[in-house]
Amino acid sequence: MPSESADCNLDVKTIWVTPLYKNNEYQYLFYRALGFSSGQVRSGPTATKEFLRCAKRGDTLHIHWPEDLWKAARRIATLRRLIGLWQHLVASRGAGVRVVWTIHNEVRHEGVGFGDRWGYRILASASDLVIVHSESAKRFAIGLGGVSKNVVKIDHGLYPEDAPDNGFFRKAAAPNAPTVGCLGLIRRYKNYSLVERAVDRMEGPVRCLLAGSVENELSAWAGRVERKGWTVVDRFLTKEELSAAMLACDAIAIPYSRITTSGLLAMAWSYRRPVVTLPLPYFTDYARRFGDAVITVADDDSPDAYAEALQRCLAVDPLERSEAFDRVANALDWSRCVAPLREREEFRNFVDSGCA
Repeated sequence: MPSESADCNLDVKTIWVTPLYKNNEYQYLFYRALGFSSGQVRSGPTATKEFLRCAKRGDTLHIHWPEDLWKAARRIATLRRLIGLWQHLVASRGAGVRVVWTIHNEVRHEGVGFGDRWGYRILASASDLVIVHSESAKRFAIGLGGVSKNVVKIDHGLYPEDAPDNGFFRKAAAPNAPTVGCLGLIRRYKNYSLVERAVDRMEGPVRCLLAGSVENELSAWAGRVERKGWTVVDRFLTKEELSAAMLACDAIAIPYSRITTSGLLAMAWSYRRPVVTLPLPYFTDYARRFGDAVITVADDDSPDAYAEALQRCLAVDPLERSEAFDRVANALDWSRCVAPLREREEFRNFVDSGCA
């Protein structure tokens, strides 16, 4: 980074973010860790002329969760939006704006459609930098073409434990019975029915909390487990409610059948709650780094194997778990996570706009 005394004109960089969510903790923590003030992080207009009027050479356009950029009810409208996106990115790069794409999810909750397949290819070919949080997402990005030398993998940082336990979900708990949480958007690929079959095989009482918006095709299953004694809260959870649900649990079940990045894992660890997963590479990588005390990986996707993993998780010594979570908190501090990006041109806080 040039010094203030250098014979050059230094401009403060603006990060144009699409979409920029008002209360998105990921975005707030990410940019703060890189040293950008709230005034430097602005919403990126999707209209090319408006954007190019506002942006200056050396700024960065950072795209997150891009599907709404091309999503439309009809295929012809999707095609028009894809063409417009391509034109927008080409014009932005031509004006000296750096383009960054963060791949948060290789596959959306709703699956991948026609527009997604083409939109991802457009982003890969037009991006100066692609950020991922897992090896599988890195392979996915490289497979799209055009970005093999510009894909950077960083850890997903932890969230601040700032929501009090308000007792909202305490009815899920029972004396002398551990509580296992199935939390977040309840979707088929998250495989929560495996938890039901595993808990049925476990020795001793175990309580289960199913909390989050249940998709329609799983409504009958959610009703069945509620009749079996599970606590079921079928609605979208606020951040405060999800935090309270975390604190009501002794372990968080993440039996996903596919994944690239799990925000639920980061949140569970933020509240020092262990997770139980299937042997997907994203999870086994973390298990090798941090150990069984914070992430217990089942041997396979059978109910017996998952039951055994739950038992192992719940039997961990509290002191051992606390020490393991101290290591996690140190390693996944946001300042450490973004370190590989600090010297990238896309995220240098100042840009050299030319020497006198």
